Amino acid sequence: MSMRILSWEDFTGPGMGEDLGEERSRALSIGVFDGVHRGHRRLIEKILRHGRENNRIPMVISFRQSPRRVLAPASWHGDIYSLRQKLAILESLGVEEAVLIDFSGDFSRISGKEFVDLLKKRRRIGYLAVGANFRCGYRLDTGADRLGELVSPGIEFEALPPVMAGEHPVSSSRIRRAISEGNMGLASELLGRPFAVDLEGLEVLKTGGVFSWDLRAASRIIPRPGRYPVMLRQGPSGEGIQTEVSVDRGRLLVDSGLYGGGGTFVEFR
Repeated sequence: MSMRILSWEDFTGPGMGEDLGEERSRALSIGVFDGVHRGHRRLIEKILRHGRENNRIPMVISFRQSPRRVLAPASWHGDIYSLRQKLAILESLGVEEAVLIDFSGDFSRISGKEFVDLLKKRRRIGYLAVGANFRCGYRLDTGADRLGELVSPGIEFEALPPVMAGEHPVSSSRIRRAISEGNMGLASELLGRPFAVDLEGLEVLKTGGVFSWDLRAASRIIPRPGRYPVMLRQGPSGEGIQTEVSVDRGRLLVDSGLYGGGGTFVEFR
């Protein structure tokens, strides 16, 4: 069964109960989930297990674009994955529903309590799991402890400790830093899979014998300039070609004899 994708407006709007199978409550996690890294996967495993044991639908609430991209664009270094990649991984893990928020200035002014009230008013949530460092609401006014107070009574709540890699937690910001420094081994270790760039939907420029894509314009994290061994794939699990690509001035460059067109994934090795 494919994962169902809903907008925040549909999810919180009236008249959707029967269509969403409202007789079953949700096992929910909330977050940006950029990279769907090892820490995120622990949360997903929690809601999947709880859903199986309690006949609840495993669901995530996430964002079409990072809130930091809207609130602090000057300091935003880019997404690890495209939205398509994120949703595909969530679906492959077993998530049945994903609610996507179009984060905006107006949405950023919703307090944590208002956010929780919307969840409790419109939908049956039986279980909620977030990371211990979770924060939400206007100016991040609501941390995990306060969130637990707001959802009770009626919703079982867990705040999970971070997954550690060495002396530091696994985090999206740590992965971005590793990629920007060209440390693909560390990035892949923290992700739990090779870091890959999804070229689907990005404008391609051909100059001489080279195709290039502007990662900066696409708001993707940019590896350190240099040459990198990669696997070029037609899709995330398609057949691959081992080769090298270059990164220069925010652009990813592939030899025209290797680029097959149409949704190539560049999987760094």
